[in-house]
Amino acid sequence: MRIVQGFIAATFAPAALAYISEQLPPSLRPTAIACVSTGFMVAGVLGQLYASEVANHFNWQAIFWSSGILYAVFASLVLFFVREEKSTLPQGKKSSLKSFYLAMPAHLLNPNLLVAYVCSFFLLLSFVAMYSGLAPYLHKQYQFNADQLFYVRAVGLLGMIVAPFAGQFIRRFGNKKILYIGFILAAISILLESFLSSSVLIVAFTVPFVAGVAISAPALISFISTTALEAKGAAISLYTFVLFLGAALGSILANSLSAYGFKFLGLTIFAVLILSIAVFMLVQKMCNETACVVRNNS
Repeated sequence: MRIVQGFIAATFAPAALAYISEQLPPSLRPTAIACVSTGFMVAGVLGQLYASEVANHFNWQAIFWSSGILYAVFASLVLFFVREEKSTLPQGKKSSLKSFYLAMPAHLLNPNLLVAYVCSFFLLLSFVAMYSGLAPYLHKQYQFNADQLFYVRAVGLLGMIVAPFAGQFIRRFGNKKILYIGFILAAISILLESFLSSSVLIVAFTVPFVAGVAISAPALISFISTTALEAKGAAISLYTFVLFLGAALGSILANSLSAYGFKFLGLTIFAVLILSIAVFMLVQKMCNETACVVRNNS
């Protein structure tokens, strides 16, 4: 039943992002995408806090019952308030499930999109791995109790404040610049978390780390949406698959490296963030130079 739930729940993210890309005017898309991305990130933290509190006061089954009720409420809101215009596809051109999946290999052969997917994978993997490794580290090294760990996660949410403004940043500076800033900010923050000896400063630097992740996610979606000239829905669906695959493996990475300490985990996260964004920048430079050669030859 968890497999069934996961399969159905996984359809929401690509459907929501595709809806935004197709139904909203271009001027509103970056902000709307940023808000949805913020929801994903906040849920990753609040979901853990909510589940722990409900389980402590009731039982683990209560988490599923309450979540089921919330699903029903929001499904009703979508049914009554979300409106969809008619398809903008040219007359006679129909989109099929077969064409949807056949477009995915083509996206993976596009160097620009491929490196964007690599960045997406490591982005949420780093986010989940950091929180999965930080809690036991603070408990063991600084004797943080359950209530203090609760506030550690809550403090990190302050970094989400910048996320709704990511759309404005993208419109002003471009998705690539915001992506560079987000990845570098997150990488530097996790590096400082790894080497600082003050628990207050360690917790404080979770804020810029989360902020870096929060602005990178909408920047990636914006880049993928503008780079995939055709089959945008398939491109965004592939993005969400890779993004949440990274999230699923984040806790596994943290547990696998727990024997080596939080410093080693932090250095690993720093390395994958820097390497992924460096490869992204290199591919962008190579593609731009190739494009210049083509223009000059023509």
